[in-house]
Amino acid sequence: MPISVVAIPNANVLLAITQDRAYGNTRIIRFEDKPEVESVQAVLTQKGTAYDFAFHPRFAENGYLFIGWNDGNNTRVSRFRLDPSTHGIDPDSEVVFLTWDGNGHNGAAIDFGPDGFLYVTTGDGSTDSDVRLNGQRTDGLHAKLLRIDVDKPADGKLYSVPADNPFVGQAGFAPETWAYGFRNPWRIDVDEVTGHVWVGNNGQDLWEQVYFVTKGANYGWSVFEGSRPFYADRKLGPTPVSKPIFEHSHAESRSLTGGIVYRGKALPKLNGSYLYGDYLTGKIWAASHDGKKATIPIELADTSLKITDFNLDSRGELLVLDHGESKLGGSIQRLVPTPPEVKENAFPKTLSATGLFSDLSKRVLAPGVLAYSVNAEQWADGAGQSRALALPAFPDETGELSTLPVGFRNRGVWELPEGTVLLKTLSYPAPAGERPVETQLLTLQGGDWAAYVYKWNDSGTDADLVGESGEEVTLSLASPGGIRKQAWRHASRAECMFCHSRAAGFALGMNTLQMNRDHPYPQSVDNQLRVLDRLGLLSDDWSGETRNTLRNELLQKEDHERRQLPEVLDGVKDRVKELFGGDRPYPHARSDRLVRTPSSPAYARQADPLDETMPLDARARSYLQANCANCHVGAGGGNAMINLSHAVEPDKRELFDLKPKHLDFGIRDARLVARGKPDRSVLLHRMTIVGPGQMPVIGRKTVDEFGADLIRRWIAEMKP
Repeated sequence: MPISVVAIPNANVLLAITQDRAYGNTRIIRFEDKPEVESVQAVLTQKGTAYDFAFHPRFAENGYLFIGWNDGNNTRVSRFRLDPSTHGIDPDSEVVFLTWDGNGHNGAAIDFGPDGFLYVTTGDGSTDSDVRLNGQRTDGLHAKLLRIDVDKPADGKLYSVPADNPFVGQAGFAPETWAYGFRNPWRIDVDEVTGHVWVGNNGQDLWEQVYFVTKGANYGWSVFEGSRPFYADRKLGPTPVSKPIFEHSHAESRSLTGGIVYRGKALPKLNGSYLYGDYLTGKIWAASHDGKKATIPIELADTSLKITDFNLDSRGELLVLDHGESKLGGSIQRLVPTPPEVKENAFPKTLSATGLFSDLSKRVLAPGVLAYSVNAEQWADGAGQSRALALPAFPDETGELSTLPVGFRNRGVWELPEGTVLLKTLSYPAPAGERPVETQLLTLQGGDWAAYVYKWNDSGTDADLVGESGEEVTLSLASPGGIRKQAWRHASRAECMFCHSRAAGFALGMNTLQMNRDHPYPQSVDNQLRVLDRLGLLSDDWSGETRNTLRNELLQKEDHERRQLPEVLDGVKDRVKELFGGDRPYPHARSDRLVRTPSSPAYARQADPLDETMPLDARARSYLQANCANCHVGAGGGNAMINLSHAVEPDKRELFDLKPKHLDFGIRDARLVARGKPDRSVLLHRMTIVGPGQMPVIGRKTVDEFGADLIRRWIAEMKP
């Protein structure tokens, strides 16, 4: 899994920083600069994570290689000696030039400018929203772009400060400062021709930034997130705030990776352009700047890559690094012009073209597409939700079609096979039944999950694929008083993945907690785990205890009940025959309206938040799991360090009676959750507002009154 790559000067050899797993230790490897390279050699292995490296301008003479890295407690910039003839790194040659504390937003991107000085980025040193208040501090090294002279030691340090640095001699400023007010600057490029400084910066709540850095600038974090207020009540530094040159909303970018100015020959139309991208959405953009004015960024490619770096090979041609957290692993890619004969992306432009429905106007699923339901729905502005699962079929050794089974787990996310499609249709009541608004598709392709949204037409006969940036609309909905208007957002593809995140397991409902429930099939009501097992759609590599439990439950049921479930596989193990028959779609229904058969007792399940017979605590935790835990979970990206995962014990949630680290909304003696005091609880307040500060941040335009009341009662019943 590559993090960064660089060409050794005057050699047809590349160095790359790699790691075997996310968040693991890194090593530096060496290999020949050619696509068909067959072997690599490890040249440096150290505990910690290396981020970036830069060769000294006189590398041919001194063999100096500088590395920015973090050891788990401190971030540093070190110099090593790399033998220009053997290309080996001497691990004992390390000399540490700069160090700063913290293990979160670290920066540590480095580059030498044409002036011969080393430029170094630093982050705010936190893993939260600048809780250490380093963003606007001027007297330390955090949240800055530093500029130092590594060739002239001075004042007891291994480096000196260039005399023309903007704050030299000013009280209260670290003299190394070239600019400040950065959150987590990920990648820097100092153009070797113009000296222009480009920095990519990871934003927080809503925006990602690219900075065309100017001498002495203050870029505002954490009073501002890019050009927009963030913590308006925090103290600004003593210099005016400058805006980013480009901003990308989280509708198209979620973790920006800064790039490089390209001047190669393979892409002549991009000569002189700054190329950059995004880690989570895989998008790549190009823009340019003549020193006075920038062009508008142009989207060059929309990929499935986890982009960590842009750099140049030994011939000056572009390399794009894919961290590759999917099963396919990491890679180093090239960007090439699209051949004229290549047609537009063939992804279905209409829902009818997907083949997922046999009668779209009646929303009857196609054979082999299986309806399912979950224990706890995510709030969707009051829309009803119906779900279905389509598993791919592949020829087996005999040529017959066969389905790769779902990897069942008692705890955690199920492992779904390549080619899986999950779909969810959102609908509102209408005089003639239901009015579908949108159908969401989540599909696993090439080891990566991707999301698509289809917007239904007014007649309910078909739905069109929404553009990747999403769409704002106003719905006209039937109500007791006539027609009411409701704002609605068809989410962008990046916004969809905001909730369907890696930390949340991507496929939010595909786990035992949600799927262990009864479902209203047309011919009977039965537990979904039993049905999936009977259909042969769950993996056979369970533990014996798990598999035998379900088998025993099947045997204990009355014969006539078991015979009500169809014998399913249409001559092909993977394809369900007509989805248990019937000429109508499976209606969304809650379990308390059904004649129930026993749920599988062997496994945990989330409570239905609407089920008043269940304990209040179980219902509230289930609601928070469904609506909040995609972010507020370990490594989920939520700003508050709370963990709302269903299985987390109360004392591990970082939730109760703690002061909010972000906003208190003017609430007196505010707490995240104040036991017994709903009105002092910020979590509840965020649920009851629409606009800045609301939670969830995206995905709703209205307040879930039922959910808010549930959480209010839950908090009120807690003992202080």
